[in-house]
Amino acid sequence: GGFTAKENKSGGMEAFGQQSLASVKMDEMRYNFEVNSLGPLKVSQALIDQISAPGGKIAIVSSLVGSIADAGGGMYAYRASKTAVNMIGKAMSCDLKDKGVSVGLIHPGMIATSFAGDDNNIPEPMKKMQRSVEEGSKGVIEAIDGMTIENTGSFWHGNYGDGVKTCPW
Repeated sequence: GGFTAKENKSGGMEAFGQQSLASVKMDEMRYNFEVNSLGPLKVSQALIDQISAPGGKIAIVSSLVGSIADAGGGMYAYRASKTAVNMIGKAMSCDLKDKGVSVGLIHPGMIATSFAGDDNNIPEPMKKMQRSVEEGSKGVIEAIDGMTIENTGSFWHGNYGDGVKTCPW
């Protein structure tokens, strides 16, 4: 019994419009870390004994916003929490590799959902980049299907089902 693959999808973008250093609030930082960083870790801990190994997979839905190499300004809480979950996933990949369990971090792309709250909170240029949930899901599934023990710990862009791409760390 058990799972062959487990996807950790946690999403919280408290204070999406938090675009200035002066407006960063510590309670929003803590909330984002609890949901986006510690959530996937807690779920993985709870289910690790049920993930089939070898060949088991843990997929963590992350964000390109968590990339240090591709960083921009603002969104401090969300950005930092996604960078942290990337490190958690990378560390898990090292710990689980010998057990045959692969771990992948997957950026689904800009998906048209309400996770940022009211649609009015999303800047206009970002709204134009949004794709459907179906397109985003295709890319996530393609990335999960491509996860192996040889590429464990990788950070991918699901690319809306148009061919998975590597994300910069």
